[in-house]
Amino acid sequence: MRLIEFLFPCQCVVCSKVGEYICPKCIKGIPHCLPICCVCNKLSNKGLTHSFCSNINITYFTGWYISEKMSKIFDQKKEKGNFNIHLRLFTTLLNYLKIYDLIKECHVYPLPSKDINTYKLNRILSKKIAGKRKSQNIIFIGDSLEDIEEIQKLIRGLPYSPLNIYILCLFIKK
Repeated sequence: MRLIEFLFPCQCVVCSKVGEYICPKCIKGIPHCLPICCVCNKLSNKGLTHSFCSNINITYFTGWYISEKMSKIFDQKKEKGNFNIHLRLFTTLLNYLKIYDLIKECHVYPLPSKDINTYKLNRILSKKIAGKRKSQNIIFIGDSLEDIEEIQKLIRGLPYSPLNIYILCLFIKK
């Protein structure tokens, strides 16, 4: 243990419990998202895009609905370059969704973002998963989906047609 960690141990950002950046009790208190279409944000079977929303089939995996207050807390940590909360939630989400094997069979990309700190976070999250570079499946990973049209442009610009397209986001902001 480093001296700084001994003097200033990490605390849960929600309840201030010492020992973790976000404790399991507080994670359970954040409401999970239902499967939705990434275009219209309405309920969808298994997170697939509706045929009337897009001609590109995308499966959208989401984690939690977060309030404006929680979003501000997480954004403050992100601005300081502290991504520990996001990494913890990312691991929790992967365990909850049980999609490790699916992701490992994909070419992994970070979600695009106009905010530099969010893009750094998205790159860190996407590097946590070692996907297959030459896979016909692709997945975009990140904090939250800002612009589905940007993703659709990226997909259309690929030199090949992906078999399966996935998006994995930690949050949907209320």
